[in-house]
Amino acid sequence: MKFKPCMAAALAGALLLAACAGRPPAEPSWQTTLPASGAVLAVAARTVEAGQTTCLDETDTAHTLTLLRCKGPARLEIEGVKTDAVEVRFVEPTGDGYRYYDLSSPTEKIDYLRTDTEQGVEVRVDTLYSFSITVTGQEGTDTFLLDCRRADG
Repeated sequence: MKFKPCMAAALAGALLLAACAGRPPAEPSWQTTLPASGAVLAVAARTVEAGQTTCLDETDTAHTLTLLRCKGPARLEIEGVKTDAVEVRFVEPTGDGYRYYDLSSPTEKIDYLRTDTEQGVEVRVDTLYSFSITVTGQEGTDTFLLDCRRADG
């Protein structure tokens, strides 16, 4: 009889850990000021690796963009802008970079959640895709890529 309560407790603990694993951490793990818009970008994810990559647009013009690779879901805090100043689009990995995905657009509240905060905008990405994020501020526009991967692979 003792086995069943222990098994139930272990299962409940495993489910709680699995639920917590699907959420980004509460505190940002990476931060920068975007050069053109002047907005402050903070990213909360298990890990964030920043680099540069090439992204092809719809006309096959190559653009060099900042790439943020995250393990699992990510939460972006963008200070200094409002919700309508943040555009989210799908991109797909190619052999040596990325390409804008033109067959569908991400669906707000399914692929990402964008909300106004007192400081700016929060974008929460729970789906594990690659996105182009464009931030337009009073000074200019910045575009960067966010590539969210499975935390276990």
